[in-house]
Amino acid sequence: MSTIIQSAIEKLEKESTSSGTNNKVPVIPIYNHLKKICEQDEAFSELVCKTENTLHKCFDYIYEVVEKEVKERSGTQTVWYSDEKTYETAEEYYRIGEEELERRRAEKKKADEAKRKENEEKRKAESEKRAAESKEMKKAERKKKAAEKKAESKPEPKTENNQLSLFD
Repeated sequence: MSTIIQSAIEKLEKESTSSGTNNKVPVIPIYNHLKKICEQDEAFSELVCKTENTLHKCFDYIYEVVEKEVKERSGTQTVWYSDEKTYETAEEYYRIGEEELERRRAEKKKADEAKRKENEEKRKAESEKRAAESKEMKKAERKKKAAEKKAESKPEPKTENNQLSLFD
């Protein structure tokens, strides 16, 4: 076994014990899978050895991916994230790298903020439109009441001796 492979396995082992139990993802099976990949692939071992890539961050990444899938599929069906998909996601974390993930997160955050602002502007415009419509309705209602009052206040035409004229 090369020193890179050995270093990667030691790093994973150290991080798995320091992570303790993670309530979000199954620590031991993921650790065992990554260890097996390191033993078979020296290039992957080099990725594991990078200081910015940690097992704890890997678990967080897996949780993010699963959470995203649950949100996308929520209400349509039961969401099942298989062991194989979990292992693939763990490998993906190390292959992508922390820097790329941070860049993606920043882009997503920026896009989410833009979407939030757009929705906020739409709500504000709708609110202003409803307020204007309400104002117009109140104005029309006031005009209607004024017209009714005016009609009520007009005196009835007087007839002589309270008789109606057939010629009027």
